[in-house]
Amino acid sequence: FENQADIGPLRKATSAFHMLIGFDLEQWMRLLEDYRDGIRALAVRMLVNDPKGAQMEPLSAVDPFTLWFCLAKDRLLKIASHDSSPVVRREIASLIQRLRIDFRKDLATALLKHGEDKDDPMIPLLIWYGIEPVVAADPAVGMQLAKVSKMPKVTGFIYRRLSSDDAGRTSLLKLAAETSDA
Repeated sequence: FENQADIGPLRKATSAFHMLIGFDLEQWMRLLEDYRDGIRALAVRMLVNDPKGAQMEPLSAVDPFTLWFCLAKDRLLKIASHDSSPVVRREIASLIQRLRIDFRKDLATALLKHGEDKDDPMIPLLIWYGIEPVVAADPAVGMQLAKVSKMPKVTGFIYRRLSSDDAGRTSLLKLAAETSDA
């Protein structure tokens, strides 16, 4: 499987192995570092689809998905910030919706800095669907996300959501007051 075209059978085999036997965290981390973007994207998807297949003891107060995410968070942030593949970033964007609200901001911030994804038909929308509850719950975080965003579509959605309640409108008015007219 030396080139990207040969990835289909490997993806199927890796996914089947994961479903039947499960991966431990070390094996999963190795997949995240694979040189093929299809395998890295599959590793992100496996985190979302079947974290219970992991061979690890779940903590009593934490579901396995949250545990896996906590263990892999730094690696996922690095990938979201630096991975050159839009396929991998799309998988991470789809992961945001499945995370607890307090985990979403950092991944979204990393993804929103990729201006090269602004015209992708899915990535901006996946990011927005993931951060909308965050923006609704905390206008200050919404403003932070809007400031770092290099995706005009997402920035517009954030501003529109902020304008729908009093706290958001106050944040927008403060931003307008701080912005000098050009």
